[in-house]
Amino acid sequence: MPDGVYHCAVSARSPLAASIQYTGSCGGVRCLYTKYVKKRILSGDTPMFRQLEKHLIERISSGVLRAGDQVPSIAELCDQFNVSAITARRALTDLVQEGMLTSIQGKGTFVAARSVPQRAVGLTGVIFPDFTQTPFFSSIHQGVDSVLGQQRLVIASSHMNPTVETSILTDFMSCGITSVLFTPVTGVERSGADSAIRALLDAGLHLVAIDRGVATLPIDHVSSDNVEVGRVAARHCRDLGHQRIAFLWAHACVTFSDRQRGYEEVLRQDRLPIEATLERGGGSSSYEESGYLRTLELFHLAKPPTAIIAGNDLIALGVLRACRFLSIAVPAQVSVVSVDDAIAGLATPSLTAVRQPTVAMGRRAAEMVVQRAGGYQGAPRRELLPVELVVRESTGPVPI
Repeated sequence: MPDGVYHCAVSARSPLAASIQYTGSCGGVRCLYTKYVKKRILSGDTPMFRQLEKHLIERISSGVLRAGDQVPSIAELCDQFNVSAITARRALTDLVQEGMLTSIQGKGTFVAARSVPQRAVGLTGVIFPDFTQTPFFSSIHQGVDSVLGQQRLVIASSHMNPTVETSILTDFMSCGITSVLFTPVTGVERSGADSAIRALLDAGLHLVAIDRGVATLPIDHVSSDNVEVGRVAARHCRDLGHQRIAFLWAHACVTFSDRQRGYEEVLRQDRLPIEATLERGGGSSSYEESGYLRTLELFHLAKPPTAIIAGNDLIALGVLRACRFLSIAVPAQVSVVSVDDAIAGLATPSLTAVRQPTVAMGRRAAEMVVQRAGGYQGAPRRELLPVELVVRESTGPVPI
């Protein structure tokens, strides 16, 4: 599946079986409903009507039974599970009262439109823009897994493409996802993805955005304080005496723009000019290549910077590569500050970095979705987690 990678673990125990099929170039997912395959005898200490409720809840949560689907009749349940009519009727009545099922006189019992059980997260979808270029999202997923590790997860990569993100979100709807944790792709082509998100919200799914939010949509959002990231990085450079401080990013992204805003705030506070030639990014290059190319451009200026703030760790690695190519010593001739601190300590020289609490971000996002699934009905929350400066070998006083 070149455009979308899904890792699925879905219960497929009888009497109902669920299967995940991959179709299309974008890794579309479709859930198939299979009729009873064999009789199931309920046993154990738990009352049989509770066991029957559990089986039906599992089928609904996993998407085997979808909104509007008719559930087996009392007679069919009695035959399939070897239970009495009283037991089958009690199970269906309880689920109707909980709002998971709806009963229509003369027609039968159906899965309700908003049938996700509030006491369980259910099948959860996780979408990150990229798993291969940066360890940043792997670290966030570590936090997600610490909370939802016992849940069933479907993990996908949007490859920083809003069209792929739209396709994945649409697929999630059809395969029984009940909650979604995702980092939205930023850019001007988000209309399709935003429409898909609205459809998920309308269907009663729980969504939490991580790192980047979607300002126009009422969903929970957790990230680090990216404006503060820019402030901390710029203030460190200023404290070392630097006045010509560059800021580098890669593709257009709200997190990079927020960090740039914090960087500019510090320059304004210190009455330093904001020079467009020292703020560089854009293009379709990888993070590391972007850092390399933008640094070469900086050192072709008549007055190059004495400090460079890189938008993330991989951009900073590109900065270091360009400095080695140009025989520019770090930090003797130019100081370099990174952001994220996922791999900054492994560089040569080791990178001073503004550390983002990535594991905590993933953990808090997962907690939010658990709270929503548990019945929390409050207004959308936006939580900004604190960042910290980690000083290493790549920064020093302004060259004399």
